Amino acid sequence: MWWFGLLTVPLVGFYAWFERNRGYALLIVAYFLQWLPWIISPRIAFEYHFFPNLAIIVLCNAIVLQKAWNWIPSGATSPFIPRLGVGIYLAIVVWAFAFFYPVLAGTHVTWDAWHARMWIGRWII
Repeated sequence: MWWFGLLTVPLVGFYAWFERNRGYALLIVAYFLQWLPWIISPRIAFEYHFFPNLAIIVLCNAIVLQKAWNWIPSGATSPFIPRLGVGIYLAIVVWAFAFFYPVLAGTHVTWDAWHARMWIGRWII
């Protein structure tokens, strides 16, 4: 959800501007009002500083997924391909949650299982 939010938050901003949707604009303004103060902070910003934006990111993801679900490509008679894409995305999210849950919940895992979940080498401290 976090990585997809990098795409969906600006996309919802685009929708807010071109559709003149005040609800979408409110989401984007709230996102930046929470995020921008941390830019001027002399401290290192950690992910827990960004957690209040998770609800906004989830809403932006839902807006984009809903638009994709209802989109019918030109020349097509049914929205099968966009709906397949939404289904694949949701399956990946569920899989990633199940895969990372032992680490996120702090349960005991083997070192091999721990290292399998550290996809970027710099994640390991």
